[in-house]
Amino acid sequence: MIRRIYSSDSAFKTLNFSEGFNVLVADRDPRATSLQTRNGAGKSSFLRLVHFLTGGSCNKGECMFLDPLLKENTFGMEFDLQGQAITVERSAARPSRVLFPKGSFSGWPVTPRRRGKDTVPSLSNEEWKAVLGARMFRLGAVTDDERAEKFIPTFRTLFAYFARQHENGAFLEPYKIHTDQQLWSQQVAVTFLIGLDWRIPQGMQMIRARERTIRQLRELIEQSGGTEGLLPRSDDLEAQLTLAKDRATRVKQSLATYRINPEYYDLEREVDALTAAISKTLDDDTFDRELVVSLEAALRAEAPPDPADLHALYEEAQVQLPGVALRRFEDIRAFHESVLRNRESYLKSELTKARSRLAKRSSERERADDRRSEIMAVLASTGALDQFTLLQAELGRLEADVATLRRQAEAAKQIEDTKLQLEIETAELELRLGRNHVEQSERIEQAQLIFADISQRLYERPGALTVSRKLSGPPVRASIHGQESVGISHMQIFCFDMTLIRLALAQGQGPRFLIHDSHLFDGVDARQVNSALRAAIEQCKDAGFQYIATLNSDKVATVNDDSLDLMKFAVPVRLTDQPTGGLFGKRFG
Repeated sequence: MIRRIYSSDSAFKTLNFSEGFNVLVADRDPRATSLQTRNGAGKSSFLRLVHFLTGGSCNKGECMFLDPLLKENTFGMEFDLQGQAITVERSAARPSRVLFPKGSFSGWPVTPRRRGKDTVPSLSNEEWKAVLGARMFRLGAVTDDERAEKFIPTFRTLFAYFARQHENGAFLEPYKIHTDQQLWSQQVAVTFLIGLDWRIPQGMQMIRARERTIRQLRELIEQSGGTEGLLPRSDDLEAQLTLAKDRATRVKQSLATYRINPEYYDLEREVDALTAAISKTLDDDTFDRELVVSLEAALRAEAPPDPADLHALYEEAQVQLPGVALRRFEDIRAFHESVLRNRESYLKSELTKARSRLAKRSSERERADDRRSEIMAVLASTGALDQFTLLQAELGRLEADVATLRRQAEAAKQIEDTKLQLEIETAELELRLGRNHVEQSERIEQAQLIFADISQRLYERPGALTVSRKLSGPPVRASIHGQESVGISHMQIFCFDMTLIRLALAQGQGPRFLIHDSHLFDGVDARQVNSALRAAIEQCKDAGFQYIATLNSDKVATVNDDSLDLMKFAVPVRLTDQPTGGLFGKRFG
């Protein structure tokens, strides 16, 4: 239990608490208007102070104790830690050190001792959290070493269920103490506090972490290219790999038999020249063949004129050309015969020349064609150096494709095998969870009965606490008839927290105190608040723990009736909204 909270600042209002039920009341200045509130009185600051003195972080921008008006002050708390009276002190000027001016340290995993300038025994804040975890919840010591086990219950998470902070979103769901609390943290913490096997949700989170790694691996493979979007199945990739290896093998074989000819391009040019020459001879042959045909036709058409025709022509010439001296007929005939002989000789000579050219070109063409065949055979069996280089480059590309496809196929198979293995492990964990529920059925029934008993004190019908057999969602579901109301949802949290502290006490664990900020009672009907606080008084007496509620004075007035006088349980110090009436005795921030 918490006995006293104090500060080195004389303006601070020391808070003294008693056993059992306590109410920290905040009054409103009678001169305040209806628009003014008691937000600066210090009710929530009291809760922050409890967290600060139990190892809470003190980071810049989120720790109120780093304010210049508070930073140099030392704050302290006297409380009982599992039967040991302890006094702890801490200052935001040295948030990493925690001092212990009084107390017995027997059984602590780390013993406080004087260090450096400390005049009293001290621990680092991390060591203090380890002590609190070991003493309150029997947690093993956990360091910041990277080898420390992951996804385990921690003191700060477990403790937050017994001192919920409104600004963290702790009054939204019974199983959550922070808006950003991850599912695994909810499952591990609540499972631990109920008394079930928390290593089952821990194992589930390890599976989720491996699934996340698989997704990241898949994304990396897809982003590396070659998969055209989503990574194909392993069997599709293996089929592609087979084809790629075959292409690479064929190119490799071509390279193995490849012979480089240094005169490759000279021979290519010679082939081109021979081809052009052969083509020209064929064109020339076409001309000469047409000439031969023409000459042969001309020879067949050549014949000496008929003497009668020549004579008639001569006589006609005498008629038409009188007075012209003409040769004798025989001279003319001899002349014509001479002309015909000369023309026949010319035509035969031209015909012989054309046929000779045809024969010569045929011989040249045959020799050129033979030479071209020889060169083509050489070119077919050898290659150029740059072509060899291109083949090598192609082989390198194909082998790179083979290597990429092989890695992708192996990765895809590994991903598929791992996914299947994770599905099997998930099913095994759910079987373990079911067996654990059977083994711990009495504890689960105890939790359900406590929750039902407390909720029935607030409402006509008892609420139900369901412990989930699934690892895909919240660890528990707390339900009370009419839970759509904000007030009823807050009372679910009240009943759940009362159940947790009762279960913790039954196991010899927990802080043995429960703190509820006034925000928990916002929106709750006064009758239900009255019933809840009366239930808290009874629970404190029956189970032997301390309950501290912070309330505004007007709320106290509406809650009080003949069966309940909250002022009998009020902490001696009354906080107000006056400038010096708050917990710290001054305004800051």
